Amino acid sequence: MKTGNMSLKRLLKEKKDINAHLLHMVQKMLNQPSQHSEEASIGKNFKLSVFVSALRDKVQFLLKGKHGYHCDAGIGEKQDNMLRIQNLLKTFPKREEETFHEIENLQLNLQQAEKRADAPFSREQELQNDLSELRVLEEKLSVLSLQTDSLYDPEEETEPVKETAEEKAKREALYSADPNDYQPTEEDHPEQFLPNKK
Repeated sequence: MKTGNMSLKRLLKEKKDINAHLLHMVQKMLNQPSQHSEEASIGKNFKLSVFVSALRDKVQFLLKGKHGYHCDAGIGEKQDNMLRIQNLLKTFPKREEETFHEIENLQLNLQQAEKRADAPFSREQELQNDLSELRVLEEKLSVLSLQTDSLYDPEEETEPVKETAEEKAKREALYSADPNDYQPTEEDHPEQFLPNKK
C-alpha cells in the first residue's frame, strides 16, 4: 500500500505498518470530519480514503476504482483494518458475478418486452369500435356547442300572440280533461258566489 502524503510517499508492506497508517487516517477524520481524507493507493487500480457516514454514526473506508465500494472502519488500535479491506476486495468476484447475472436478466427482460410490444393488441377491434363511438359523440357535442339558445321575451313582441279557435279548443280540452285540476265550488268558497251588492 502506498500512502498519499504529498511530502512523503512511501510503500507500506508490513501488516503492522499498514494498520497503523489506516488507523491514523481514521483518527484524523474523526478529529476533523469536515476535511477531505488523504488517499492511499492499493495496487494500480484502487484509491482508498476515509469518510464519515451521512448519519455521522460511523467512519468508513471508501475504495475507489471504476466504482466505489465501502466498508466500516475500526477506530481502535486492536482492530484489523487491513483485514476489513482484504475482505472487501474478496467480495469483488462475487459482485462481478452478480452484476453479470443482473445484466443477463435485464437483457432477457428487454427481449421479452420487445416481443410484447411487437405483438398485436388482443382487444384491438374493441378499442377501434370504442374510438369510433367516441368520435361520433365528440362530433355531436361539437354541433351542440355551436348552437345558440333563443329565449322568448314577451316584451320584444310587437304584436300579441294570436290563438286560433282550434288551438284554443285543444288547450281547453287538455286542461279540462285533467281530473286532478282544481275547480272551486260554492261549498269551498261561498263568498265567491255571492251576488255583488251595489
